Order: sequence, then C-alpha cells, then structure tokens
Amino acid sequence: VGRPPAFYADSYRQAAASAAAQSKLLLIYLHSPLHQDSADFCKNGLTTPQFEAFCRTRFVLWGADVRSADGHALSDSLGATLYPFLAIVICDEAGEKVVASIHGASSDGGQLVSTLEGALAQQRGVLQALRRKQRARQEARRLRTEQDRDFNEGLGRDRLREAQRQAEREEALVRKVRAAEKKLRQITELKE
Repeated sequence: VGRPPAFYADSYRQAAASAAAQSKLLLIYLHSPLHQDSADFCKNGLTTPQFEAFCRTRFVLWGADVRSADGHALSDSLGATLYPFLAIVICDEAGEKVVASIHGASSDGGQLVSTLEGALAQQRGVLQALRRKQRARQEARRLRTEQDRDFNEGLGRDRLREAQRQAEREEALVRKVRAAEKKLRQITELKE
C-alpha cells in the first residue's frame, strides 16, 4: 500500500477548468464516511501504486466528502447511489460531460484500474473525438500565435519604415532651412 494520488486542491469548477486546459479527463471521487466500504477503499483502493500510476497521466483527480457543499451538489447531480463513487468527466469549452460512473467502486487497486480501463474503452470513440477536437484547438491556437507574431513583426517593420521616412523628411527640411539661411546670409553680405 502506497500513498494516495495527488488530488486537485481547489473547487470542482477549478478542477474542471484545469482538466480542460491540460486536455485530460476529470476523475471525480465522492467520499461518504458513513458508508461501510469507504475506509477500505481509501486504504486499499486509492493508495495502490497501480491506481496512482493509472491516474497520473490520464486524469485530473478531484474528490470531495458528500457532506461538503461541492460534494453534496455533485452527489445529487451525478445521481450517486452507492459509495465509493467515481465518475469520469470530459471537460471542454462546451462544459462537462460524464462518460462513465462507478457506484460502489472496488477496494482492490488492480480491479479498480481494470474497471476504469473498461469504462474508458467503452467511450473510446467519444475520447478520440475529444482528442481530435483538442488537437484542432491546439493547432488553431498555434496558428493564431504565429499570425499574431507575424502581424506584430510586420507592424514593427512598418513603424521602422515610417520612422525612417519621418527622419528623412526632417533631414530634408533641415537641409532646406540651412540652405535658406545660407542664402539669406549671402544676400545680407551683398547688401553690406
């Protein structure tokens, strides 16, 4: 038995936003201390090296006690009927979508990972579509960044050219003024 995986420390909304930003799924764990299997699940399910390794690359892991405001609200909205309760959620700009839920999750780490893998396998098409959408968003973001950089470079070149033109105009004006002053001096010298 090892340490539990790192749970996201802030609110559910912040965890969902973090999952969307990282292009990861959100794994929600709702804990009910009154349920007889909860202590065993925390001791033997959440703390297994297999579960921690499985979660690290795939999920932002967020949990709440069902007695807390976030935990109670999610328990109601997700229809949690048995604890320990887990839900896999896709988070993107469209919102959150539950793709799998496990009511009464197994306390065996290996079995828990197998159950989660099975849930992910059943949603393979949805997850592939999500990844395509995320890649398209990343590509659009990259292109936008390149376009912004090119625009700013062009704007900088235009400003430099305009500054050079302005300097040339000012230099020409200075030459005209000097020539006019010289001519005026010459005329003044001739009159004397």
